[in-house]
Amino acid sequence: MQCNIWGPLGMNSTTFYPRARPDLLRRTASLIERDEIGKLRTLHPNGPFTTLPGDIYPEGGGGACYGTANDYIKLLTSLLRNNGKLLKPETVDMMFSPQLKDPIHLRRFRANPLLYSLAGNIPPQTPVDFGFGGILNGDDIPVTGRSKGSMQWGGLPNLTWWINPRHGVCGCYWSQLLPPGDPQSLRLHDGFEKAVIDSLKERKPGSGKL
Repeated sequence: MQCNIWGPLGMNSTTFYPRARPDLLRRTASLIERDEIGKLRTLHPNGPFTTLPGDIYPEGGGGACYGTANDYIKLLTSLLRNNGKLLKPETVDMMFSPQLKDPIHLRRFRANPLLYSLAGNIPPQTPVDFGFGGILNGDDIPVTGRSKGSMQWGGLPNLTWWINPRHGVCGCYWSQLLPPGDPQSLRLHDGFEKAVIDSLKERKPGSGKL
């Protein structure tokens, strides 16, 4: 991954081994949670999710990689621009093509509270499918301005990224907040994405492409 992804993109703050990178370890963000009255607090040190996943699953594909938002946006931008640094252009096009013969099960997936942060900001009535890499929305999403055919995915503590090829924009929203699907965090995500797209519209008035 260092040779083929992180190095070529200049992702210098991404690793599977944060304990071998003291410069990154001391910058690791703590997980936070809402208490019974809605106030934020640092997760109890002896509670769940407080052990670094890499200590349990070294090089695990489901949560053992550490990085920064500044690094991750480089990955998203490369895929958005389809510049050939990571994959052939036709491979990226395939990533953004629906791949499921029967996407109905994604509706049940989205209804699961533990997985809600992965797609909780997509309105329930919006058709979805899955590309090679994330969920694809089958219609425009008016509340944020996201266009049809965009891709998103995320992580347990209300972490979300999206790539909107039609409008030429991508972004990542990282909160480190539990539980997943926190309503206020979802509203902040939507507001952030809408502000990004609105700012691009203002920058290019009258343009059909952002």
